[in-house]
Amino acid sequence: MISVQDVKYRCRHDIIYDILLNVSKGKIKISHIAQSANLPLDRARAIINNLVKHGLLIFDSIERTYRITPKGFEWLAVYEKLKEIYDRQRCSKQ
Repeated sequence: MISVQDVKYRCRHDIIYDILLNVSKGKIKISHIAQSANLPLDRARAIINNLVKHGLLIFDSIERTYRITPKGFEWLAVYEKLKEIYDRQRCSKQ
């Protein structure tokens, strides 16, 4: 049985990272994005619409798929670098 202490909650940035990482692998439909990011469809849709609004994703209305933009790839790279720095700092304090 999983206890409450074992559950790791993701911040909004972690969720965005999961979405962008999955979309970076190729064109993907919203249901697959939601499933791969482990989100309910309505919550995934709200976050994805926000990512489109800010230019991190592009929606292809003909294929009904999303793809990542250069700005989205840049966001991924910066976030990965920040996670690396944070993890290094956390490990050095233990």
